[in-house]
Amino acid sequence: MIAWLVEKATGGYNEAYLRLPFALAGTIAVLVLFWLVYLMFDYYTALFAATLFSLNGFFIAFSRTLQYQSFVILLGLISVTFAYLYYDSFKELDSTLNTNILNFTKLFVL
Repeated sequence: MIAWLVEKATGGYNEAYLRLPFALAGTIAVLVLFWLVYLMFDYYTALFAATLFSLNGFFIAFSRTLQYQSFVILLGLISVTFAYLYYDSFKELDSTLNTNILNFTKLFVL
């Protein structure tokens, strides 16, 4: 679908234009992973995790091909980051209330 949209926007099949959205999704995924790990730990741990993630062979292959996996990784990392931020916002509330809310949401997930 993304390749079709790029083809319609540019007027033809160009390798650089077709691969650009997937490469950008892979690059943004590394930045989102860095931000997530930085929120959870510290700068050096986030840098180490982002470096290992960006050097992963599967991740590099997903970012080079015209397949959906790079967007799945990006959107999954964004979802986990927002879920962590949501969970982190409950630290000020009572732990019983926090536990009840999380258990209630588990009912809908499972």
